[in-house]
Amino acid sequence: MRRARFHLLLLYSLVLFIGSCSHKTGALKFKNGKEIVSTLDSLFTELETASTHPDEFPLIYINEQIRGVIEGIGSPRIVAEIQTKYIAYEHDFSFLLSADRKIALFSWQTHLEKTETRIKNIALYRSNDKMVPTSLYGIPFIYNGIHQIEMDNSDATYLLEGRDSLKNILSYHLHAYLLKNDHIEEAPLFPDFQSSITAKVRADSVKMGEPSGIVIKNKGQRIQIASVYGSSQWNSLAFDGKKYVSDQGVELNSPPHFSKGRTGIPVPSCSTIP
Repeated sequence: MRRARFHLLLLYSLVLFIGSCSHKTGALKFKNGKEIVSTLDSLFTELETASTHPDEFPLIYINEQIRGVIEGIGSPRIVAEIQTKYIAYEHDFSFLLSADRKIALFSWQTHLEKTETRIKNIALYRSNDKMVPTSLYGIPFIYNGIHQIEMDNSDATYLLEGRDSLKNILSYHLHAYLLKNDHIEEAPLFPDFQSSITAKVRADSVKMGEPSGIVIKNKGQRIQIASVYGSSQWNSLAFDGKKYVSDQGVELNSPPHFSKGRTGIPVPSCSTIP
């Protein structure tokens, strides 16, 4: 049984290697964004079907196929066409495009949570007249927002917002990236020179609707992070043109994005907030 599993793993590894090589040689070509959205929809249908079976190798293979399609997108024109064809909540993947159309994000549920394999989220960033793919740092999760902020030095800076869950804990993430010299990199904008912050809340305290452990206001000029979930006490970060500085204990009239009567306490987190 163990030998058969090894041979199966070897076979899938070979298939993934061949597929990877074909992606790099430009074998995957699409005429427009409509073809890409249609191809991705078909692959995600296959992924959902494969997720009902215990074997992880088809899941790995299909996820790599999805990566190959996304990494083959090299044209800003096609990215813009994807935006026109993509309708939020009608697909099994998330697609986001920044306001200046220089960063596109793809994220999805890989169904690999119970395995040792991790498929990174993919970003496409504008470099000259092309869109270049890159894997984003950290654990994969579903992105739901891109926020551009204005720096004193005019560098293009973005806050990528997302969420994931583990058992009864919801984690809200915010990652800062900088697009400079036609290259994307992490930006240490948060306290203690961190490039990301995370807030965690218990899932059983949010049954009444979609909460937000992190709230972005005034086009990224202020970020509020739940201190005591459901109360008016929030940690606050203000942007000074170069970085975010702590402005602790800001009292709000009401917690943003929360319904009255909702209760619960967040799991102690936000390690980047003193």
